[in-house]
Amino acid sequence: MRALVLAAVLAALAAGGCGGLGSTAAKREISDADQRWAEAATFVLADFPDGWVESSPETEDEPPDECPEIDLSDLTVTGEAETAFDNQEAGRFVLAARAVLASLEDARESIARGSGDEVEDCIREGFLAEAEQEESEDFRVENVEADETPATSVGELSRAFRLTFEYVFGEERVPATLDVVSFQRGRATVTLGFLSVAEPFPPRLAERLARAADERVEREPPP
Repeated sequence: MRALVLAAVLAALAAGGCGGLGSTAAKREISDADQRWAEAATFVLADFPDGWVESSPETEDEPPDECPEIDLSDLTVTGEAETAFDNQEAGRFVLAARAVLASLEDARESIARGSGDEVEDCIREGFLAEAEQEESEDFRVENVEADETPATSVGELSRAFRLTFEYVFGEERVPATLDVVSFQRGRATVTLGFLSVAEPFPPRLAERLARAADERVEREPPP
């Protein structure tokens, strides 16, 4: 399993709500106070069962320009942070991205615009574009499908998508599932990516983590 591929794909999905997949991005006007808020409202290792470790979500690549018709350019991000955790033995990976926006309306719009067939196509094409950057003679991603799914009741507004696909290692095919949940709470938004190989990500763990993320955002009051 290539951790870099997982991190790059999830980071692209999470950037700016659904805006990381090549949409016209929100403006960045980062303030110290909102940046502290975004960084404080995070998971800790104790939120996870045994076998998980904190890992790095960092990628130097810019998200691909796959969905420019989704326009977030009238919105302003004032704080943003990412954390990632993985359980390599179980083939699971979690990325949590938080963003604070200039107003409650901006935060709600960043989630509200991430819905429908257009966004499903955007997610699918953006995922493929990220994966293709890591292709080699013995590795590729095939049979990618993206569908909007019912979202866990977290935040004030939430959206969820599921991607199913196959990792191809030479002659070996390994099924994988990526569930993406985005929600808004006040001026904050959270995007969670739950990736699991062979079997879908455990739904009870995903729901528990989503609720913990919601509680952390609400617990860290805006300045």
